[in-house]
Amino acid sequence: SDFWNAWQDLAIRPDGHTQSVALLSSGEYLTTTLNRMSRDLTQHQTDLDSHIAMAADEINGITAQISTLNRKIVEVEVGGQNANDLKDRRDALIKDLSQLIDINAYEDNRGSIDISTARGRMLVENEYAWQLTTRANVSGHQNVMWVDPSGNLVDITASISEGRLKGWLDVRDQVIPDYLNRLDTLT
Repeated sequence: SDFWNAWQDLAIRPDGHTQSVALLSSGEYLTTTLNRMSRDLTQHQTDLDSHIAMAADEINGITAQISTLNRKIVEVEVGGQNANDLKDRRDALIKDLSQLIDINAYEDNRGSIDISTARGRMLVENEYAWQLTTRANVSGHQNVMWVDPSGNLVDITASISEGRLKGWLDVRDQVIPDYLNRLDTLT
């Protein structure tokens, strides 16, 4: 508003020194503000990349714990004892995992739980936990990669459909670029 008002004031008094200085000042302020907003949005994308990488590490930690609990539960129940405490801990971890990424969980006849991503990439199978990692894509942002049994990386970013990880990806890849485009259009 100050920028457009300064133009209006200069249009009324085109020879006015005060109006010219006010327009110059409001133009510099507008430019500084637009540049700061663009830098802040870009920095937020970088911060989200850090959150995404940390989420992959957190998922790996949770799946490792679940696979360990699977082993202990099977051992306890094969011995004829009740493993309810271990199952409760595992259930809490599965709930934590489901808040990070969309998953499917299936219990087998031994009491072990297999967990996959919603699109079928295994995260836990019996006593084995698959790993997630991140890798920079062509825009320099981190994509979520699933490490297959042969050690190959499979990009699963587009198949993540729920959880905090999906939220961070959506903000980084859709919301912020939309704001940056609107800012460019305004500029």
